[in-house]
Amino acid sequence: MGFRWIVFTGIDGVGKTTLSKYAKQILGKKCAYMKIPHFDWVRDMIKLSGDNEPLKDPHTDMLIFSAGNRLEMHLIDKVAKEHKFLVTQRCWLDNFPYRSVQGTSLQTSFNFLKPERFRKPDILFFLKCPYGIAYERIADANGDKYETLNFMKSLEKEFNKMFDDIHKKKFPIDFSSTKIIEVDATKDIPTLKKQIKEYLDEFILDRKNVDKCL
Repeated sequence: MGFRWIVFTGIDGVGKTTLSKYAKQILGKKCAYMKIPHFDWVRDMIKLSGDNEPLKDPHTDMLIFSAGNRLEMHLIDKVAKEHKFLVTQRCWLDNFPYRSVQGTSLQTSFNFLKPERFRKPDILFFLKCPYGIAYERIADANGDKYETLNFMKSLEKEFNKMFDDIHKKKFPIDFSSTKIIEVDATKDIPTLKKQIKEYLDEFILDRKNVDKCL
């Protein structure tokens, strides 16, 4: 079995951090972990852009995230040479729902990011949760500029639309080689961890040869 890239995605507050770190734990010492955006300068510049308001300067946001995503792909290529697995919280695909909510067309986002030759995840967990529930989970935390109720409402809609287009082969890039698993993230954490483990056992790990994988 070659290198496998496992992604956890969805709107803020769906449990990406908890479940992605749990997956890393399951996959063991040969698994790398990365939070995307990976580079601190991306987060710093996004907070600066538009005075930390999500709709004030979407053009600058698009430039920042596109640069960050492209550099992350170079980093992931290096990780693939040194590890058997990589688990990431988000991936370059997340760029498109965010930019759509900011009013940037899919075609414009593609023109800046140019993802046609990007590595695609081998398995992608799409964590789904109503925006209201997700917002309640993060409302007391010191979040970033995107974590507003109205923004998250639109973001949930755009994430659902993107994955619907992917499933219907309407998205500009073919994801037929990626195993996409939609997860009901409204469930409690122990239940979700159990599901994630079962999925990894089935699609990533050969339990008959688990010692060879870890």
